Amino acid sequence: MMLPYGIVLSLLGPLMLRLGWHRKSGWIMGGWALLTMAAVLLTFEYGAWGLAIGTCAAIASASVLLAVAALRTPAGRLAKGRLPERKARRAPDWPDIARRWGVFIITFPLTLLATLFLAVRMEAFAVASGSSEANSMATAVIAAPIIWTIAMSWQMLCGTLFRMALAPAALFLAGGALWLIR
Repeated sequence: MMLPYGIVLSLLGPLMLRLGWHRKSGWIMGGWALLTMAAVLLTFEYGAWGLAIGTCAAIASASVLLAVAALRTPAGRLAKGRLPERKARRAPDWPDIARRWGVFIITFPLTLLATLFLAVRMEAFAVASGSSEANSMATAVIAAPIIWTIAMSWQMLCGTLFRMALAPAALFLAGGALWLIR
């Protein structure tokens, strides 16, 4: 019967965070404390379902607060009689465009594919090792976003395309190794 309390805590957490915006940090710490208490309470009482309900309540509360702030904030305006400055069109810098496309292709689809390959191989390895299918799938579903986040974070620190490509290469190699071990 702790569900209503957890939902109320989840709804009040973002409100306290909003009240603490540009003010004292006590409000912000209180908001995070409420969200943490809600997550712990709902998880221990109802498991993943309770955590999902609390998260949905917190997201709904934050969305309403964001919508209210968006409606109250006036649009930016230029001084009367002043027109926005027009920038001259430059010729495209093709090497820079190619580099940007390379960064995008390496960091997003290639790293995502490598992460999913490793997660699927982890799941298959766990099943082959005697784990239940549900536990194996849960491991893959939880591991995939964590691995992708770590790989993307590392790639943001790289200065060259070659160093960025090392992350998906390492993930593909790890997944291949799990495939061979099985």
